[in-house]
Amino acid sequence: MLCAGGGGGGSSYIEPTATVFQDSAGGSDNGPNGAVYIAYTEPSPSPAPVTGPVVVAPSFTSAGTTTFDAGEPGSFTLSAAGGPDDITYAMAGAPSWLSLDSATGVLSGTPPTDASGTYPITLFAFNAEATGTETFELVVDHSPEILGWNTFGWRAGQPRVVEWTLLSTPAASVSLSGSLPPGVTWRAEGDRLVLWGAPWSAGTSSFTFEATSPLGSTSHSVTLVVHP
Repeated sequence: MLCAGGGGGGSSYIEPTATVFQDSAGGSDNGPNGAVYIAYTEPSPSPAPVTGPVVVAPSFTSAGTTTFDAGEPGSFTLSAAGGPDDITYAMAGAPSWLSLDSATGVLSGTPPTDASGTYPITLFAFNAEATGTETFELVVDHSPEILGWNTFGWRAGQPRVVEWTLLSTPAASVSLSGSLPPGVTWRAEGDRLVLWGAPWSAGTSSFTFEATSPLGSTSHSVTLVVHP
């Protein structure tokens, strides 16, 4: 309590928790011994600073790509930084044969024997308050393999397109040996081998596709019978 000298020998008191008393005319009522109570609000203390762990969005620290082999089981472990909470994982756009353990971040699966190429996948890492994302590439290696006709017929003078499927990751170079009937030609288009044209006359032709990549090579022999 603070006090100050007042008129008439009395004292004025400042009471930190006192309430001003006012009469109906708006004046202040005197307390005992002529004291006057004046309202005073003690300043509130500044709030204590908030302390504790800072939550940040997880960021992936593992590689952005991995490679599996067609027909063989494969696995890859994701990792991400960003705490202090535990991180869980999820994915979108993955092939049906791929699974993800949300707690450990282990990607695993066995690509089908006809799988080949690059599969883009969106990965998510979660903590208590934030989410990190990454575009991930799963590459399925496949040694060269050619699927399609071994023997087929064609009618002379009839326009036609015939295709074979080439499975190869990394990409393979393709060549053709043997002979095609006059009026027929071929080309390689990505994962397709294409014959087109119209044979001029009847006869039998034999040829072989050969595909080579860093993983190996393969050949596929074809017999084409042109009917009159």
